[in-house]
Amino acid sequence: MKQKAITIILAAAAAILGCIAVIYYFSSDRTAPKISFSGEISYAEGQDWSVLLQGVTAMDDTDGDLTGKIQVESVIPLAGESRAKVFYMVMDSSGNIAKSGRTVAYTGGMTPTGEDETQPENTEPEGGESEPDGENETKPEESRQPSETAEPTADTLPTEAGTPAAAVPGDPGGPVLKLKGHELTIPAGGKFSYQNLIVSITDDKDTEEYLYSQIILDGKYDTDQAGTYSVRIYVVDSDHNRSNTETIQLHVQ
Repeated sequence: MKQKAITIILAAAAAILGCIAVIYYFSSDRTAPKISFSGEISYAEGQDWSVLLQGVTAMDDTDGDLTGKIQVESVIPLAGESRAKVFYMVMDSSGNIAKSGRTVAYTGGMTPTGEDETQPENTEPEGGESEPDGENETKPEESRQPSETAEPTADTLPTEAGTPAAAVPGDPGGPVLKLKGHELTIPAGGKFSYQNLIVSITDDKDTEEYLYSQIILDGKYDTDQAGTYSVRIYVVDSDHNRSNTETIQLHVQ
């Protein structure tokens, strides 16, 4: 009789604790803050990161305004462009973390223009008859010249026009980018619709819709100027993991 009473008491206690746990779970704050951006800013390499917090706000359903707790996680220059991707994070009092990023105007860490001008002169063959062919090849070569901040090295660039460079592996756990082809031909003045070459972008965490918004093109090209351009394409997920890098040969006719 005594054991039965103890069993009933323990069962009742367990039921009460279970109810308390359920109530606590559903009443606890499990919603991350929301980071918002307004306006456009410019950032120069070497500046204090506080400049990057201009126009950035964070609001939380429970804690309210968390703008003062926003942190800059990283700044990733986009090679071949005067822009950089800036990633932010903020955490509320319940430990919910929000991350977001935006693209800003960027200066610094780019290849000096003087190097672009001298590079073709060093690669032009000598001799009167072969010189015109060298001139025709220098424009695509200039377009394929990577900046100093680009992770893919010159070894990954094509050695001949129309020959795609080998894919560069991405970060462990990063997104997987699959293309159905590595060449695209457009008329001068046409649109570089690189999206048409993408078969899929997959990640163990982020949705394909989000990953499409994080596509980065690396390389110089001019859709108004006839020539062959080598453009690298990759994706960065919300954890800043980089996908494999593929190379698209863009032919402008």
